[in-house]
Amino acid sequence: SQSNCVQGRQTLTRAELDELCKPSGLYESCSWEAKTVRKLIKQRKLAGRLSGKDDRITGLEQQCPICLLHYDEINTINCCKATICTECYLQAQNPRER
Repeated sequence: SQSNCVQGRQTLTRAELDELCKPSGLYESCSWEAKTVRKLIKQRKLAGRLSGKDDRITGLEQQCPICLLHYDEINTINCCKATICTECYLQAQNPRER
């Protein structure tokens, strides 16, 4: 389960949410509606759309097994506890089947 605290606060500012909802550019398109993604990120049900790194910098980043990039914030799938970045999740999961 992900915490909804960002830097000690319970809610995100509009600017923070805007930044977390901006596509990272990993994929050319996304079948999800932007407002749905924004709502899920705001509710902390989905990690932010962060740009992945080729290498770990702090050692705390987690690797997405699909794109093989490292992220400060990543999603954990409930059934098997596997990790997946938001961009790969949005590509793999049909928005109408979630």
